[in-house]
Amino acid sequence: MTENAINADSQVALANTLDKLNHTLSDLNTTMEKIQQGHEAQKRILGPKTRIFFKFTAATFTGFVVLYLFFLVYAMVGTMESMRGEMGETQRYMEQMAHSMVTMSEQMQIMTGQIIVIGRTLQDIRQMQEQRLQEQRHKSGDLSEKAKKE
Repeated sequence: MTENAINADSQVALANTLDKLNHTLSDLNTTMEKIQQGHEAQKRILGPKTRIFFKFTAATFTGFVVLYLFFLVYAMVGTMESMRGEMGETQRYMEQMAHSMVTMSEQMQIMTGQIIVIGRTLQDIRQMQEQRLQEQRHKSGDLSEKAKKE
């Protein structure tokens, strides 16, 4: 295979990868718009401390998405190197990237579990606060009835 053919193949692979990246960014933009709509709805429902937590969560998730896109571009560069005949080195890069992606996936699963636990804890706290408020209202209602009777 001549060098021109290899360069043409590299350019076609690069164009395909960039097209996939463009679709991924478009999907990410749509997802971020949906997250923003959900965030606006949560502002009306949740308190300021909870909103701060969700902002942190959204920022962390966005960081992981950006990191994923970085690895996607890194894979594209590795693929182009393999087309130039550096198969051994590219294979090592791909193995490292696969290991990194598995590690990132495991971290995201752990983080998702933590978010679920925190969400449940916040829900439990809110229920306890509502229950205490109802008990206080009930007690204050009983006291006012006793005062009326006396």
